[in-house]
Amino acid sequence: MALEAQQEMRLEHGAHWIKAWRRHPERRSKHVLVQTMERHRRRASDRSVVVWERAGDGRMEATDTLRGHKKAILCLAAAGDVVCSGSADRTVRVWRRRTENTGYTCLAVLEGHGAPVTAVRSVALVCSGALDGEVKIWSVLVPCLLER
Repeated sequence: MALEAQQEMRLEHGAHWIKAWRRHPERRSKHVLVQTMERHRRRASDRSVVVWERAGDGRMEATDTLRGHKKAILCLAAAGDVVCSGSADRTVRVWRRRTENTGYTCLAVLEGHGAPVTAVRSVALVCSGALDGEVKIWSVLVPCLLER
């Protein structure tokens, strides 16, 4: 990886690997990266989720920005083409990638927490936890193509 002068990088390492993270040019203060195969999602305190996908040349490029939360996004979970984001606005949003690969659609806004949502997990059910210690389990029907 070539680095240009004046670039800020964060390096992480393990026994047999090194990861280099470039700082976002808008200097978002917090972020979490969720990785699934060739697609990455990152949440930021600016109320958006940025989706990164691997381009043909192997580089990652931003392909979509998911917006809708009224306050900072505090947690993120992804399972296949479904993304769940939890926010300081006390909601969980469920997003789904459109079949034409033209971005994401917000399928549901889950309301009911009395405090900021700081944990979310997405499998067949959406599980969320808030700063008030309350955990909620949501049943969300996500339409999908079972057979072609």
